[in-house]
Amino acid sequence: MKPHSSHKKRWLLIAGGLLLLILFVIFVDLDKVVELLRGANWVLWLSGTVLLLAGYLFNAVRWRYFLKSKPEALPLFHGDSIAYMSNMITPIPTAVSRIFTTSWATSASTKETTSAMVVDRLLETMMRLLAFICLLILLANRQADAGLTILTNLGIVAVSVAVLV
Repeated sequence: MKPHSSHKKRWLLIAGGLLLLILFVIFVDLDKVVELLRGANWVLWLSGTVLLLAGYLFNAVRWRYFLKSKPEALPLFHGDSIAYMSNMITPIPTAVSRIFTTSWATSASTKETTSAMVVDRLLETMMRLLAFICLLILLANRQADAGLTILTNLGIVAVSVAVLV
């Protein structure tokens, strides 16, 4: 890597960090955040955090496969985490931020990460559609049984909608 490129990356990182900090200060009510954290169920919060990180890890493994093991797992996980964090506090879509943070944090080019994102989104869409179809088939089969309650059927529909989201 050229020294000028490294210098430019450093300044872009600093500028991006400052932009995120400014957006955070403008849009986040810190008193409300503290209030919500005080009322949080910490067992659920910690278990949710562990499951979220596990999901990020699986995403990193999947992307490593898509990028033909070119990047190391830790920088890929790091880039993914930054993308999801930036999506939480800015209106930048996760797909866009993942492309750029992955190419920034790893040796993969922007073209490679964009191609990986297209394949990733295609597979996610196919998986959600397949899950939705399976749940609808399950719902149709369950409606034939007279013993099922309306609540069970509503639960199946709710799960189907959740899979799509």
